[in-house]
Amino acid sequence: MPSQRGERLLDYLRTVPDPRRRQGRRYPSAGLWALLILAALHGESHLRGMW
Repeated sequence: MPSQRGERLLDYLRTVPDPRRRQGRRYPSAGLWALLILAALHGESHLRGMW
């Protein structure tokens, strides 16, 4: 099931340490990583285009 696969990816991304200071954390890092991965999968190759 694709939804389980996506949930496993998010579970993995949640284990990646967040180097930002607590003050600078507005969004969870796992969500940011997931958005960047999705943008890359859709063909975006530049970070500026991913935002």
